[in-house]
Amino acid sequence: METRHIRYFIAIAEELSFSKAAKRLNISQPPLSKQIKDLENYLNQKLFSRDNKKVELTEAGKNFLLRSYKIMKEIEDTKHFLQTFNKAEKKEISIGFSETALKDLIPIVRTFNNQSNNIDIKLHRLSSPKQLSSIENNFIDLGFICSPIQQNKYKVYSLNEHHYNIVLPKSHSLSNYNEPISVNQLKEETFIITPRKVSPAYYDAAFPIFGNNSFYPKKTITAYNTTAIIALITAGLGVAFMPSSINQFFSSNENITFNKIKDAPVIETSIIWNPNNITTETKKIINIAKNLKN
Repeated sequence: METRHIRYFIAIAEELSFSKAAKRLNISQPPLSKQIKDLENYLNQKLFSRDNKKVELTEAGKNFLLRSYKIMKEIEDTKHFLQTFNKAEKKEISIGFSETALKDLIPIVRTFNNQSNNIDIKLHRLSSPKQLSSIENNFIDLGFICSPIQQNKYKVYSLNEHHYNIVLPKSHSLSNYNEPISVNQLKEETFIITPRKVSPAYYDAAFPIFGNNSFYPKKTITAYNTTAIIALITAGLGVAFMPSSINQFFSSNENITFNKIKDAPVIETSIIWNPNNITTETKKIINIAKNLKN
């Protein structure tokens, strides 16, 4: 049984006339009669009762007509779905990013989005170590990380360097200090820190500040992301070293200040990807990054 058998059957069932159905289908009547006979033989059911005066559906024919409508609708729906799917099929690119690298990510993604039609962009906030495992298991196509990071199998392209600031509550005595602050002026402060396992590059850049100034914070509070750190500082619970790349995202917070520090260390941001699993979209992101940098 083929779809033409069902179409021919529906035409006759609706016209209740072989001659009218043949005209509607733009075929001659004998081939139409043969197709219906073949269909009845296949189903082992008589679908029409006919004589010289009229054509009527049998009970089997009435039931088959209902099923025929459903079959043809399903076929048309499937055809429409596939045509729509092919026209609207979207590629996608999944990008991981650390909060420190967000400032560098935005102009690159903006340019990519303007140049790329029909491509979905998925952004995932992930720590730099988490981005490595996510590239490994193909969860993301590339990452925007804090570098350096220990790895040998992936390609890395350096984007930018960001100096550290000290973020203070607005109520702090040094918040309006116009000169770079000496870290020694902060010896009595509670420092809000991020564990090394979350961001090795962040930790390794920030913590030597204490050693270089011959002290370690008397009290620390551990927080695992930038939003939490800023919230704690806003509440007056401590201070924190933060890369200058995050300043613009919290500039509307009137309860904190971003102050420069003397001999401020820098943290580097980079793009990382697997050269053995690189897509056209990934190549385009990398090329945009290089063009914007140059």
